[in-house]
Amino acid sequence: MKENIKKIERMLKEYNSNEIEIRNIELELEELNNISISSINSEGEKTSKTNKIQYTVEQQLIQKEEKTKKLLNIKNQLNLINRKIDNTLDGLKPKEKQVIELRYIELVGYSWGNIARKMDISEAWARGLKSKGIKKMAHIMFRHS
Repeated sequence: MKENIKKIERMLKEYNSNEIEIRNIELELEELNNISISSINSEGEKTSKTNKIQYTVEQQLIQKEEKTKKLLNIKNQLNLINRKIDNTLDGLKPKEKQVIELRYIELVGYSWGNIARKMDISEAWARGLKSKGIKKMAHIMFRHS
């Protein structure tokens, strides 16, 4: 159970950086899509009897396709992780969800005192809600593992 709790906390801590990485991958994919076949220089390329451009252009197209697949795979994995977190958070009581979102997603780096004041509860109560919520999240997310 402790291992699963640590996994949940790590996933929550990585939530925002996952979102940033997803947006960066989308930009990189957009950039890759803007590279058209006509913009790849085929001047000086040898052609076969069928006037088929050989090696360099073909290799560039293959590399572009491989990079696109790799980026899409990473993006899908990060999206899946964050969707699992969102889904699991929805299984918590409202106050548990709020304290975890504030601590790990919205007010990253804020002290427990600041989070408690924002929720109008004691610091100890905020910490307790977080612990209870993380345990529930671990149980929900890793139930079938």
